[in-house]
Amino acid sequence: MIYSIHALRAIACIMVFFAHYRTINGLSHSSNDFFSMGAYGVDIFFIISGFVIASMINKYNKDEVRKYFKVKFLLSRIIRIILPMWAAMILLFLVVGNYSGIENFIKSFFLIPSYNLFYKSNVYYLEPQWSLLFELFFYILVTIMMSYKRFNMIIFTVIIMLFISSILYTNVYLLKPILIEFMFGMIVFKIVNYYDIDLKFKYILLSCLIFIISSYMMKNQAGNIDSVLRVFVIGIPASLVILSLSLSKTINIKVKDSKIIMFLGNISFSLYLTHMMSLRLYSHYFINSSVLILFFLVLFNSIVFYYLIEYPCHKLSKKLLGYD
Repeated sequence: MIYSIHALRAIACIMVFFAHYRTINGLSHSSNDFFSMGAYGVDIFFIISGFVIASMINKYNKDEVRKYFKVKFLLSRIIRIILPMWAAMILLFLVVGNYSGIENFIKSFFLIPSYNLFYKSNVYYLEPQWSLLFELFFYILVTIMMSYKRFNMIIFTVIIMLFISSILYTNVYLLKPILIEFMFGMIVFKIVNYYDIDLKFKYILLSCLIFIISSYMMKNQAGNIDSVLRVFVIGIPASLVILSLSLSKTINIKVKDSKIIMFLGNISFSLYLTHMMSLRLYSHYFINSSVLILFFLVLFNSIVFYYLIEYPCHKLSKKLLGYD
């Protein structure tokens, strides 16, 4: 595990939380508009996913090829991602009920885009779900390509397929330029896997600064997943952040030794899935209370969800692949 990447997941998730924070009645304000750049936390997630899956493929190719591994790999990803998503949807339903239309709720269960009555557009019942559709598509591509024995051939083929899918100009919801960011993550892994250096902190700081400036400049396009400009203006700086963090042994040791940072990394996906439920709980019942109540709700719900839902799913997915 590259511990700095684990910590970056938490930062990306907090970014997404603040992007949604500004959309809730009673919390939205013109002064919060800069929070829209928090939506680019999803770009970081996609690049990290490409990085992590490339790492898993590398391990898979070094091990003896096992029968039915491809099926187990895809099933493990579904257990790791989709089962917690279903649980988060059910929890949200218990909080806000059928706010978007029953058809939207049912189709969202199967990651099918449909008309949301609340937003009056094609939006999932649980707002972060759209990103999981792209994640699943990426996993399917990787699974198909696992027939190749050579790691480089798998990476190269998946990159080509991602690129072709992203440049197809169609009305298909899934085929968007943002798919290229998974490709960036796989390329970053190849670089990190090749070089064995301890990058100086100033380069990490520079990459983070470039990402922040780029995100601020592009804050008005934060919700646009059709933008090719977004992929390169945000995706490349985000890739540089991930690359520089991955190449810093010093930072990785410090992150590993920080129990708080590691814990936030552990619960990041739970926070990603449940933060909308927490925001709506706050807006319905505590809107006149201190905003500290909101942060307590977010943290409490994330921790409970992690231990009761996500962690068991994570353990099961690893056991399925024989990693546990």
